[in-house]
Amino acid sequence: PQLSLPPLTMSADGLVSAGPHAVVEALRLGDGTEAQGLRVTVTAPFELSSMAEAELDLRTDCLVLRGPAGGDAQVVVPMPVGFALDPDRAEAKFSRRKRQLVITSPNV
Repeated sequence: PQLSLPPLTMSADGLVSAGPHAVVEALRLGDGTEAQGLRVTVTAPFELSSMAEAELDLRTDCLVLRGPAGGDAQVVVPMPVGFALDPDRAEAKFSRRKRQLVITSPNV
């Protein structure tokens, strides 16, 4: 399904808040000129023992993290203007202790 998401603009420091539960960060080359990738940090607003209890939907324009089955909790993170995730090459790591999911992806 198509989601209607507000446009986000990346700040000069390369960080943008994407709602109360997520931050999108541009990963730049050493000279700081061009963003080569993105790091999205999502703090889950629901309890997860592992990512096996959740569903992650990666799209070029956003990511959606859905909570455990039986609940309707979800976090939708739109990508800033000019940035796009690569769902095929993105990597995700979940920290149960921090309740954070960190997704890194090339900017396509």
